[in-house]
Amino acid sequence: MRYPLFIFLFVFPFLVFSQQILEGKYCLLIGEGDADCIEFLENNRFSYVQYTCLGISSIGNGNFKLENENLKLTFDKVE
Repeated sequence: MRYPLFIFLFVFPFLVFSQQILEGKYCLLIGEGDADCIEFLENNRFSYVQYTCLGISSIGNGNFKLENENLKLTFDKVE
């Protein structure tokens, strides 16, 4: 009886763990040679790049918030 309880108490927290910190680069492929990539940086900053078959189409930077399983991206204003 002890072993199932022991396994449950140590495995269950890992199964319900929710990620609080975003790190790394995430890309979404949108067809042949097209992709949108977001790289999450330190201090709640992100970098956005859109690649097309002809090269880089658009670039953006800004701040992000992760609240209640929702991700909010706020781009910096540029002239």
